[in-house]
Amino acid sequence: MVNGMPIAPAPASPGGGVPISDSQHASTLDADQEAQSRTTTIYTAKGGVGKTTATSHLSGLIAQVPDYRVLAIDLDPQGNLGDDFGLGERGDEGRALTQAVVMGNPLQPILNVRPDLDLVPGGEELRVLSGYLSQQAMTKRDPNLPFGALLRSLRPIAGDYDFIFIDCPPGDEVMHQMALGASRWVLIPTRTDISSRRAVRDVAAQFAIARAAKAPHPLDLLGVVLTGVTSSASALRREAQAAIKEDLGSEDLLMNTVIRYAESIAVGARNRGLLVPELVNAAATAEPWWQAAKEGRPVSEMTRYRSTSGDGLTEDWYALAAEVLGRIGEAETSEREAAHQNDIQEARA
Repeated sequence: MVNGMPIAPAPASPGGGVPISDSQHASTLDADQEAQSRTTTIYTAKGGVGKTTATSHLSGLIAQVPDYRVLAIDLDPQGNLGDDFGLGERGDEGRALTQAVVMGNPLQPILNVRPDLDLVPGGEELRVLSGYLSQQAMTKRDPNLPFGALLRSLRPIAGDYDFIFIDCPPGDEVMHQMALGASRWVLIPTRTDISSRRAVRDVAAQFAIARAAKAPHPLDLLGVVLTGVTSSASALRREAQAAIKEDLGSEDLLMNTVIRYAESIAVGARNRGLLVPELVNAAATAEPWWQAAKEGRPVSEMTRYRSTSGDGLTEDWYALAAEVLGRIGEAETSEREAAHQNDIQEARA
């Protein structure tokens, strides 16, 4: 008994592993802040707003920056992040991720799904992990227990990467806690409709809880990005932007980039395991339709993706990646300057 309360035996872990101990979780919450400094969770309380697509494109495009190495982590039982990268049979439905977190072992990413980009795939097994951590939290009477679970397995490999992006599923509080506990930044995608904007307010409540649980390690909102906006709906876009700024109480937290709506391009890219820029590039270099037609051969289906909407969507994703890099870089510069000024004041004291 602890403080007069009976403690039930810890449940067996998935796959027969050793359950996470209290001391192990305490150590993760005191982990080296370096493991979190450039880790960003893509977080929303509502599905269908481009969360996974944002994760894949930010990961894939920032991995193109010279000398940057990026890790993408899929905490969603749907496992769609692997689809965006054409993972196919290399996925494991989240089994390796589940075992690593339960056992406290380092994550084992699939290497080079793109140059300089590694991936920890998700899938159905993560439902087991969510249930297990929830049960552990109840057994130990520690609602904050999941906050350290992913960080403990991420910390040993985090130094291998310049940026880490986590795809966080909607509607699973345990997975939210795991992601936020391992992160320094949160990016919230939303659409223009009222239910999506209401979900942003729901995220803010969870964000406040996570921030308190992680203290003294920081957790900050990188921004909110509008997605799925029809190019011609300029008035709707302005109204949504104004409403989000009012909800956030700040203009600075709304990203300047807006991701346009181009369903055929987005669906075509995912179905082929490509990012939008990769699909658009493949379409641009495909054999012209007339050449195949003249020779009586089937026309390449890739030619149908030659469109201004594809070019525009490609521009949007690159713009968002640049804005994310800029915001994080600006914050790091400010933190270094503040630390330098603090050192000067201490030296003078």
